[in-house]
Amino acid sequence: MKKILLSLLVVSSVAFAVENVKEKKIEDLNKITPGEKIFNQKCSICHNLKTSSELMTGQRFAPSMIDIANRMKKNIIVPDEDIQRFTMISFIKEYVKNPSFDYSIYDNTGVNPYDLMPKIDISDKELSLVATWVYDEVSNRKFK
Repeated sequence: MKKILLSLLVVSSVAFAVENVKEKKIEDLNKITPGEKIFNQKCSICHNLKTSSELMTGQRFAPSMIDIANRMKKNIIVPDEDIQRFTMISFIKEYVKNPSFDYSIYDNTGVNPYDLMPKIDISDKELSLVATWVYDEVSNRKFK
């Protein structure tokens, strides 16, 4: 009898924990971080999060943010993830402040359909939030 009660207690605890995790994941999916909110306000005019760069030609003025983030993560090769994170966030902030063909992660064929990114009105704090969000969230996404 004790084994049955103990088993029921364990099963119900596990079921409760699993349901709690499911609800938390749904809540997390519905949350918009400050970086994403700023991206939606200031960057999504040109950059998209939902399609590949190839599909965006003619639809937007810039490559997909997912493509940009994945290219950066792939090309910034350092032995430590913390250093990669710091380097990528720093690169994004510097590039947005001072766009340049010399520092573009795209070769001429990648930049040509879109041209060079214009300077935008964004504070250092906002830029930090967006750059951090791009590394932490966007660079782990795949094209839909």
